Amino acid sequence: MDVFVTPALGKKNRPVNVVSVMAAAGEEDRLIRVLMEETGTLGVRVHEFRKVVAVREKETVPVSLGGRVYPIRVKTSTVNGRLIAEKPEYDDLSAIAREEGIPLRFVDEEVRLRISEWKRERATIRGGAGGGCPPDRPNAANAARDE
Repeated sequence: MDVFVTPALGKKNRPVNVVSVMAAAGEEDRLIRVLMEETGTLGVRVHEFRKVVAVREKETVPVSLGGRVYPIRVKTSTVNGRLIAEKPEYDDLSAIAREEGIPLRFVDEEVRLRISEWKRERATIRGGAGGGCPPDRPNAANAARDE
């Protein structure tokens, strides 16, 4: 379930908050009751929609940084076999930044570069192009490979 509040202007330019709840259809009646009881609203709009989800895979990549090797969990998302995103786990990056005493953004940049190099090395061993990225889709792995 996802819940978010959006500030808006209502009738006569009065400030209002729009509460949006995205949940499974089976939760609809219970959530409508909760919204009406807890907020005092007199009505709830219900919209049905479908959700398209990328295929997600996780793997652990060894990254050498500051003289140590850290295991970094990396999430890779694809849609129809095309790479959408490769993201190192925030908690892993944050822990390294604290331990090494350097800003998180520097750790993020360095880890992404090291992951790209690691994937390229693995692909070379296996005989692939590296990075897992189609050449027509620019991203960090292609940029690192092309430099």
